[in-house]
Amino acid sequence: MRRVIRAFLAILLVAPAALRGQSASSTAKAFFQAQTDKRWQAMADFVDSASLKALRGIADRMTLTMSTLSSPEGRARMDSAGVSDMAKALEGLQAMLGGPGSMLRFTFARVTDAAELQAISDRELMGRWFEAKSAGYLAGLTTDGMLKGMLDKLPPSAGNEMRAMLDKIESTKLNWEIVGEIAEGDGVSHVVYRVAGMTPQAPTGILTFRASGRRWYIRFASPNEQLGHMATLGTAAQQRWRP
Repeated sequence: MRRVIRAFLAILLVAPAALRGQSASSTAKAFFQAQTDKRWQAMADFVDSASLKALRGIADRMTLTMSTLSSPEGRARMDSAGVSDMAKALEGLQAMLGGPGSMLRFTFARVTDAAELQAISDRELMGRWFEAKSAGYLAGLTTDGMLKGMLDKLPPSAGNEMRAMLDKIESTKLNWEIVGEIAEGDGVSHVVYRVAGMTPQAPTGILTFRASGRRWYIRFASPNEQLGHMATLGTAAQQRWRP
């Protein structure tokens, strides 16, 4: 009997502490509640440090691309490398969004240049990423010059329709539900979720969590893998929502 008790205690000691506490599903519910409440920094607190570093790398590569585009020497290097078409596409996108720095601001809320990007922490950068995907942020960009210029170039009816759609999305409060959880082992769990209250039911998405200490954290190589999909599911649900 003593051997059984010792073995049981050993299992408890080596098992990830997070698995003995809050589940990945419970953590996901708290994460989605922060999204519903528009608490962007609270959402960032659920992302692990390795994923935050991956997001920082994406941001750094974006600023490097912008810097290359803005210098004649850099543009010449891109032309010689055979990527002039890509450079033209990026320049066109920048012009459509409002000029240099607009791509950063479109990806990370209220970040307009490399210096500002470097001044904020990785976790704050993640919060800005979440905020930039919100309907409220995008709706604000249609009135302060960034997306406003793009909408003004559209026929009045199309521009008004786009603004009305953003207003509708912004006014719709999303609620999320957990459909299930798949434990992979080694402190990894996949949580299946969808927007609640939709008829027919909304499509599902998956968030991957990894246990660390007594908590679960979202883990990704690129935010577009999981979190970008979540933003797309939310926007699609808001567009078809019928109060």
